[in-house]
Amino acid sequence: MLHIVAKGNTSPSRSSTCRRWLNFFATASVPVFFIAICLMWARSFYVEDYLSHYSRTSRIFSSIVSERGFLSVGRGPSGLVIAPGWDYRQEAIETPLYRWWDGPGGQSKRLLAAEYWKSDIEDQQWMIRVPYWIIGLAPAIASALLFLRFLQKRRRRASGMCECGYDLRESPTRCPECGKTIAQLKC
Repeated sequence: MLHIVAKGNTSPSRSSTCRRWLNFFATASVPVFFIAICLMWARSFYVEDYLSHYSRTSRIFSSIVSERGFLSVGRGPSGLVIAPGWDYRQEAIETPLYRWWDGPGGQSKRLLAAEYWKSDIEDQQWMIRVPYWIIGLAPAIASALLFLRFLQKRRRRASGMCECGYDLRESPTRCPECGKTIAQLKC
């Protein structure tokens, strides 16, 4: 990427500053998301969290359940007459052991540690159950890659190299490879 700087102007452009701040917030949010997933995973062994939404017209419910190291998302008909809207409940877990669930009149399919269950009786009833470690794998890998990228840029700057990899010891003002000035590289 070529940055053009007018003569005498050594400050980076406004768009590069905005891009740098956006990159900073994106980089900072990935580890925060990973830590939140780890905390939710630890909590799921002691407390079951239910978040449900009941439809007012078709008596269909959608739910998200966090329990025993798994996050479950499901949808199905409600046999009960329940007030429509959102419902949030918590229940303590006495036994932190988990068993795969083959519900009555249904069958489950498993891939790695995730499970998909669909009812044979009701066409609209299904559930997907995914362990937290699968959900936390993507931000963990992204955090590691971003940290390695940060270390690589820091090592290049400390050794007198440009971000593109060109050695700047012979050209003290501008990189002949990518055209960045020394002031742009230091911010």
